[in-house]
Amino acid sequence: MTEKSKLALAEDILSRHKELEDMKLSLYGTEIKYKGSYTIVDRIEGLDVRLYVQEEDGGLSNYIKIPLQDLLPYLD
Repeated sequence: MTEKSKLALAEDILSRHKELEDMKLSLYGTEIKYKGSYTIVDRIEGLDVRLYVQEEDGGLSNYIKIPLQDLLPYLD
């Protein structure tokens, strides 16, 4: 691999990392309907997301932790 291709690869990785970090920041506090329950993105730890789940009937509330990639289909 040439120095030029190494540099191009490094720039590509960094730009994707920045896009991911920007997306993670924009998700904080977002309300999402996830598997039938209303949730709020509470925390993002690496590639895991901690959601605060409030049942629709106002019942049980708790936190769940899921991989960020599992949440992506619910972001319209």
